Amino acid sequence: MSVIALMDHWNVGKLLVVDTGNENLHRSVRNLKNAKYLEAEGLNVRDLLKYGNVVLTSAALLKIQERFAS
Repeated sequence: MSVIALMDHWNVGKLLVVDTGNENLHRSVRNLKNAKYLEAEGLNVRDLLKYGNVVLTSAALLKIQERFAS
């Protein structure tokens, strides 16, 4: 299923996709008007507030936890 199909299915207006090193997912999202791909290391408050809806992989969640644990 494509990212655009998932956005339609979930009825999402804006979507932030967070992962680690997933070039295929990055390519799927980069040309979508209302979606943005970020590496876990680049996650920031501005994008969280701007996009509102966030999808992150378990690998991205682990990276984020490591980053903020110290």
